[in-house]
Amino acid sequence: ILKASTNDMLSGYSPSPENDTVGPLKEHLAAAIGLPPQRIALGHGCKDLLKQILQHAVSEHNSKLRCLIPAKSWRYYDSLAEQVGARVQHFAMQQTEQEFSYDIADLHRHLASFRPHLLLLASPNNPTGNLFPLEELETIATQYPETTIVLDEAHHGFIDKALDGGGGAWAHHIPNLLVLRSFSNLYGLAGARIGYAIMGEGLEGYQNRVDRYIGFSRIA
Repeated sequence: ILKASTNDMLSGYSPSPENDTVGPLKEHLAAAIGLPPQRIALGHGCKDLLKQILQHAVSEHNSKLRCLIPAKSWRYYDSLAEQVGARVQHFAMQQTEQEFSYDIADLHRHLASFRPHLLLLASPNNPTGNLFPLEELETIATQYPETTIVLDEAHHGFIDKALDGGGGAWAHHIPNLLVLRSFSNLYGLAGARIGYAIMGEGLEGYQNRVDRYIGFSRIA
């Protein structure tokens, strides 16, 4: 990174001008995914994008924000929900001697009774490593259109693509789906963190929120 950097780039850790424009990275990602660049948002890694999503959601729902989170998942989800004062419920995970899996029946019970504004999922899940069955995304989106589904795929690059092509393709036809990915984990970018969100066509409000934020650095 240092060899490829210019003095101008290294003179300040300021935001990239591509944050709120359609630059080369957005164009490349949009072409690879098959969506308009306006449906791609860039940010300072998945952690930053998640924070923006929660903050936007609470601005829409005030103190009434409801979040549904897996019982065994990244602690950061609960931490963010706590920071914005959201009500949180957890749905169960199933466990055998060899693996974990999402309890889909319990997920649907909570969706029906709790009616969350945000459903936070990860595939693969951190720390259990299990994948979310992507065919369930369409069922959830159809039955609960008021729920924004956030699918965190920060670790997607570490799995066999033949097993799971990822949730990005599902954002083509699921308007309330938001898929997160990161370059930071897979490529070991350390301080040069950068990630992106793939947004369903019904999530323009999240796009506007992320584009107004400071975003990623010039080095990233």
